Amino acid sequence: RDKAELDHGLGQVELSEVYGCCAKVTSNDSTPAQKNEDEECPDKTTTTTSSNNSINSLVFSPTVIGTMPQFTQNQSLRTLQSAVEAWKGGSGTWPQMSLSQRISAIESFIANLQQKRREIIKVLMWEIGKNYKDAEAEFDRTIQFIQKTISYIRSSDEFAPRAWDESHAPTTLYASRAAIGIIMCLGPYNYPLNETYATLIPALLMGNIVILKVPTVGGLVHLLTMEAFAKSL
Repeated sequence: RDKAELDHGLGQVELSEVYGCCAKVTSNDSTPAQKNEDEECPDKTTTTTSSNNSINSLVFSPTVIGTMPQFTQNQSLRTLQSAVEAWKGGSGTWPQMSLSQRISAIESFIANLQQKRREIIKVLMWEIGKNYKDAEAEFDRTIQFIQKTISYIRSSDEFAPRAWDESHAPTTLYASRAAIGIIMCLGPYNYPLNETYATLIPALLMGNIVILKVPTVGGLVHLLTMEAFAKSL
């Protein structure tokens, strides 16, 4: 969500700058060094040698790669109150959806998230220092986890309403899973996407309301995923 939307819902929201693990590189003659956008973070001890064998030192400076909202205590409590209202004692819109409806919403989320694959991979590289291969693997592994979770839910009788075996009693009893309530997920900095969604997605599929505490380092990637959530849920 952009700052205007945040300000509208929570009052004025302070934004803090996020510095990348990499740095802006210039040579000692103030000429910006060329870097491919998919290139990994440069080695900060690197020097270049010119044709006349003189050494040109590279100058590194911190690079701002984005901003993150910083909530006050009151804004955090208002966010919690929004979750309470969404839960509504279990009668909120999301908890009352059928399991198939929630699965459809999450599948729509997957489709929107995949459109941001390249952006998310780049953010993982520049904010927490993953190389391209590892960042790519984290994104793809997250998508696979969500798809396999949905596949298991659809194929397992454990998640379908079922009748009690008549041999146990003359009364027919139907049992089904129900949401717990409001769930808080905490994301780590080293696998901010994969490990966070390994808890968040199952909680959502079961009808819970989720508050996500993004990591202080590695949080930018979630601003991209929130855009996909906003289109799908």
